[in-house]
Order: sequence, then structure tokens, then C-alpha cells
Amino acid sequence: GPAEPGELLLGTAAETEKLRKGAVAEAKKLRKGAATKAEELRLGAVAEAEELRPGAAAEAGELLLGAVAKASELRLAEAFEAADLRLDFEGAAQGDAALQSRLA
Repeated sequence: GPAEPGELLLGTAAETEKLRKGAVAEAKKLRKGAATKAEELRLGAVAEAEELRPGAAAEAGELLLGAVAKASELRLAEAFEAADLRLDFEGAAQGDAALQSRLA
């Protein structure tokens, strides 16, 4: 005859449990696959970074040297400019003194 409601309920519970177990197994499999993929990507990225790092370090070193050289040039130029201005100022002061002594 027809199944009792209790039997239907048990059957549904068993079916649900089977589906849940299958879903858990599938999720674990996917997680493991994703972890493997992530590890491969990470290793690849590390390897790529290792390859790039020496080049980047060299480039950074060149930039640094260039910046130091540029700063030195600017400092020298400023020093010369300051010296020129000081000489101009001293010359003008001496000229003033000479003019004043002539006027006196």
C-alpha cells in the first residue's frame, strides 16, 4: 500500500543527508583544487617577483644615482649662484665706499 508519512519523512531525511554528504565532498574537492591553484599562482608570482627584483633593484639603483648626481649638480649650481651674488654685493658695497670717500 501507500507509504506512511513517517516512512516518507525518513526517506526524505536519508535523501537530504546523502545530498548534504555529496555537497560537502564536492566542496572539499573544490577547496582542495582552489588551494592547489592558489599555491601554483603564488609560486608563480614569487618566481616572477624574484626574476623582476634584480632588474627592479638595478633600476632603483640607477634612479638613486641619477637623483644624487642631479642633487649634487643643483647644490653646486646654488653654491656658485650664492658666491656670485655675494661677490656682486661686496663689489657694490666697495663701490659705495669708494664713492662716499670721493664725495667726502
